[in-house]
Amino acid sequence: MRVRMQTEIIEIIASCGRARSTSFRWAIFDRTEPRIVSTFKQDSITSITHCSELLISHEADDEIEMYLGEEFHVKIYIYI
Repeated sequence: MRVRMQTEIIEIIASCGRARSTSFRWAIFDRTEPRIVSTFKQDSITSITHCSELLISHEADDEIEMYLGEEFHVKIYIYI
């Protein structure tokens, strides 16, 4: 049920993106759960999204923060 709710949220966000009904930029981070991956592989979603694999490593935290900050033009706060 939790994964189904997550896929529904992704579909709602994608629908807003296609309709350009929001000025938000979204970043979604998740483990590679099969249903979520398949949701992102839908043609209606792949056409408006960009996926990047971020390796899990605390050594890369600064690089990930810099990449996301530059991509979204925001200050990223990471809490561990």
